[in-house]
Amino acid sequence: MTAPDGSRKQGRGESLSSAEDDRSSGRKRNDRPGNPADHSVTTGRIRGAFQFSDPIRGQLEFARLIEDADASNIAEIREMFDEFNRSGLTYDAQWRMFWHQWGAIDPQAALAKITSEVGKNGEGYTADCHGWIFSAWSASDPAGAISALATIKSKEGYEAAYRGLVSGMTLAEATRFAEASEFNDPRFASAIGENLADRKLRETNSITDLKSWYGELDPSIQVPALDHVYWRIRTVDFNDAAAWIKSQAEAGAPTQRIAAEMTDEFLRRDDLSGLNWYLSLPTSSQDPGKIGEWANRIDPNSPSYRSWAADHADASRLLESRRKSPEESSH
Repeated sequence: MTAPDGSRKQGRGESLSSAEDDRSSGRKRNDRPGNPADHSVTTGRIRGAFQFSDPIRGQLEFARLIEDADASNIAEIREMFDEFNRSGLTYDAQWRMFWHQWGAIDPQAALAKITSEVGKNGEGYTADCHGWIFSAWSASDPAGAISALATIKSKEGYEAAYRGLVSGMTLAEATRFAEASEFNDPRFASAIGENLADRKLRETNSITDLKSWYGELDPSIQVPALDHVYWRIRTVDFNDAAAWIKSQAEAGAPTQRIAAEMTDEFLRRDDLSGLNWYLSLPTSSQDPGKIGEWANRIDPNSPSYRSWAADHADASRLLESRRKSPEESSH
């Protein structure tokens, strides 16, 4: 998989000026003037965060402490989790925060650690860890994270790292990165398309903006994102989704699956106008097998069908030509 280099314009939740200032000075986020780091983080204080009976207070305390961890104590904190395992403590949220923080302060060391642990005892958690590390890494150093991505050899680790990398970037950066990537697995490409579409909708809360964003995508990621954009439009406005699919079909997009899915929903609602809509699509977006399926599903003697057939003679003749006789259907 190939990907472009890039520079980060703005960190998630940060102003442009603060993100650039941190990068140029080499400061960590928690070392900014006015927000001094508390370097008195100790393993004892970390352990104390697990003693709260209130899980909210415990996680907040852990988050406050782990944010102040640095390269001098982060590895020691990692060893504490082995102790927690032996003690029967659960720590899902804390585990994620820990790897994210290590990815923020020393991602190369974090990668080396999980690689050595896999080699030593076969721990099965590394795919998620890659994602958390790369999410933090790409937020501050996207070029470095992109370069390191090629070093991840396992499929699961690579995909987790890729997902983390795009989640740490701004949406514009993530979109450009995905457009320049070469996806060998359609399933994974679809997952990235969904990730980007979801982010666009969350950030703008606008179906109009989502459509515009999709229309400007490179075809390399536009196709994987198609089904996900359609579904989000349909969730808001069914008829708008039908109009959008038709426009995409007329533009040559591979809409056959989602067009059939829409027509299934029209018919579930006993709305035979869905057949008119489907048959108005380019033939490349139609599935003859689905037309035959619908022809055999619809009761030709129902009042709704008779009314529809009277007004749509050509379409009804097509359906009748695809309808199987009872004898044919039994074979």
